[in-house]
Amino acid sequence: LVLIGLWVVLAAIEGFGIVGSALAAGGLLLMLGVGAWVLKLMGAGDAKLLFASGLLLGVPYLLPFSIYLMLGTIVSVIGFAGARMAPFMVPPTMAARIDGIVATRRIPAAVPICLIWLIALA
Repeated sequence: LVLIGLWVVLAAIEGFGIVGSALAAGGLLLMLGVGAWVLKLMGAGDAKLLFASGLLLGVPYLLPFSIYLMLGTIVSVIGFAGARMAPFMVPPTMAARIDGIVATRRIPAAVPICLIWLIALA
């Protein structure tokens, strides 16, 4: 809700000319997020965060955001696989958390989404 509130302030400052682009980007990311949620690949909160990210990014930043998000997901999956293959390299509490993530097939995505959002804007 805070991100959507910031978007309203930004849209007011920009003269509401960005509304169409922002809603298109947010809607597309929301549809992808809901699809991933239905397939139980992502939490509902992460899907909503994608919508807010799309609102703030707009269409011009959507491609870099998507590419970085895809690369970040691949790196996360490789990291989880490596941690499972070499459990002696991670602390026991982290190994238990990784096992839980792998068992549910839901990678927590809020922190990576926010970090990649900042990288895409840079």
